[in-house]
Amino acid sequence: MHSAQLAFGQLDRGIRELKEAAPEMITIGALTYFFSRWLSSRLMLFMEANPSIAVRVEPIIGIDDLA
Repeated sequence: MHSAQLAFGQLDRGIRELKEAAPEMITIGALTYFFSRWLSSRLMLFMEANPSIAVRVEPIIGIDDLA
């Protein structure tokens, strides 16, 4: 039980550190079809909820560009 408490404590500290060091800008690479059909509306919700984070979208034309 003590090991589990230590592990959860470390997870909690890690999550807090990530929240404190949140990026000011994120870059998303997405296939154009995926972006236009699914991601764009969700991205707007993210941007409204996180106005301090700039978002850059890099369109990906083909699946080979994902590598």
